[in-house]
Amino acid sequence: MFRAHRNPYDRGLDLLGVKIVELGYPNNIDVVTEEGLENAITDKTVGLLYLPSTNGGWVPPGALELDKTIAICKKHDIPVVVDAAAQLPPKSNLWHFTTEMGASAVTFSGGKDIKGPQTTGLVLGKKDLLSWVNQNNFPNYGIGRMNKVGREELAGIYVALKQYVEHDEAQRLADAEEMVASFVDAFDTSDAFHFERTFPNEAGQPLPRAKLIITKAGLAPEEIRERLLNLPAPIFSMVENGHLYVNPYTIHAQEAAYILGVYKDIQQKGENLTMISIPEGAVQHTTAGPYSPVLEVSGFKKLVVISGQAPLDLEGKLIGDTIEEQTIKTLENCKAQLAKAGCTFENVFKVNAYMKDTADWPRFNAVYREHMAQPFPVRTAVGVSLLENFKIEIEMWAAI
Repeated sequence: MFRAHRNPYDRGLDLLGVKIVELGYPNNIDVVTEEGLENAITDKTVGLLYLPSTNGGWVPPGALELDKTIAICKKHDIPVVVDAAAQLPPKSNLWHFTTEMGASAVTFSGGKDIKGPQTTGLVLGKKDLLSWVNQNNFPNYGIGRMNKVGREELAGIYVALKQYVEHDEAQRLADAEEMVASFVDAFDTSDAFHFERTFPNEAGQPLPRAKLIITKAGLAPEEIRERLLNLPAPIFSMVENGHLYVNPYTIHAQEAAYILGVYKDIQQKGENLTMISIPEGAVQHTTAGPYSPVLEVSGFKKLVVISGQAPLDLEGKLIGDTIEEQTIKTLENCKAQLAKAGCTFENVFKVNAYMKDTADWPRFNAVYREHMAQPFPVRTAVGVSLLENFKIEIEMWAAI
């Protein structure tokens, strides 16, 4: 096996009791030659596992080309197994490595681009070699018994593979290009960030991605990532080499439209890209109410603080007799005061709540939970003696 092809998944070979002989190094300095591979083969060599990378991908350089590897191994009657788990698309790779290039077998993930059950996979290749796979795999009592799959999964991978082979690959690429273009076109005038088209994707697959380019000083991709994760419908995106990406490989059109709307909302806020988030690892007791134990606030331009609000209308008339009614009116007053400073409940990071009767806390929390944005602000709540017939008074701190 070429050292450039080592990866966390090849540890499964250790279960077979074989010795992995590594050739070369993962760089451009000591690339394995045909002579080097010839000299490494002995009478104890039982096979070669090859990890291909097309169009750049994430496999480092340092290995001999696949066609040369197959030619040398054929001379010595040594099977070459290609690990092509992430080498779809194009779908032609299903037969390219074996039928066209002559590899003995090739493996693919049943999930990923085929979109079948995640517990399935494909092994394609020469019948005599695959007979050994069958003998050692479920339902027989071999080393593969523990990797058995159910009837439902077998049916699922069959249907998924059939749909994959029959799908219109050209149309799929056109749809991906259209998706990427929608992000590029929507943000080309943004003073905070914009998108650029990149090709291929991170695995070397022939699909484009939209790469986020941040132009606002002091704004980090990690901040935007946290903002996306803290949405009511969270968006997960890895920071890859200092950038966030929108990848058509993993989302459909409806999801892309949602993500586009989120980025537009961030853009419309312009300089106001305040991040309010719970630090990783922060915990609190299981009986805690609708509040956060600790919050981090970054990227803000100004702080906004409102005085304690009570359940009064503009004429000073008390609104509501119950704790629920008074809480709703008090929160409405808080919202109105925050709006005068350009804030919403999403900008609130600190709340102080004062209540006349602490027995009302559960009912107060029920109303409060429905109105406040997540992550919930940190909160101090105390029982006090209030003016008039007030049951509740609330003050808030916000950042924008």
